[in-house]
Amino acid sequence: MKKTTKATALALALLLCFCVLCTAACEQGTGEGEDTASAADGRVTYRVRVVDGDGAPVAGVAVQFCDDNGCRMPIATNAEGIVTLTEIQSNFHVTLVSVPEGYVPDTTEYDFDGATEMTVTLQAE
Repeated sequence: MKKTTKATALALALLLCFCVLCTAACEQGTGEGEDTASAADGRVTYRVRVVDGDGAPVAGVAVQFCDDNGCRMPIATNAEGIVTLTEIQSNFHVTLVSVPEGYVPDTTEYDFDGATEMTVTLQAE
């Protein structure tokens, strides 16, 4: 009886974790540049473009959006170096959690300062 109870509890815990992760992923932007923001519901689409020193897009940069309520799960930039997040308007800043090989890690907190778009330039190693 104890093995069944433990197994059931473990299965329920894993299911709960999966549901939380799926819900968080559904609320995140995809990096595909879609704009589902609506002025009626107070949502805004924030857009970050990551480029190299020559202005070429950098794909695969993990960008994390944070505000006073905490940080969202990191989202990777797409082939155009773009990542988006649609959320209720807030005072967001972003950090680059990881960068592809060949680039210098950047731990700077970049503030939107009232804007909804920004470009971040990475330095090559």
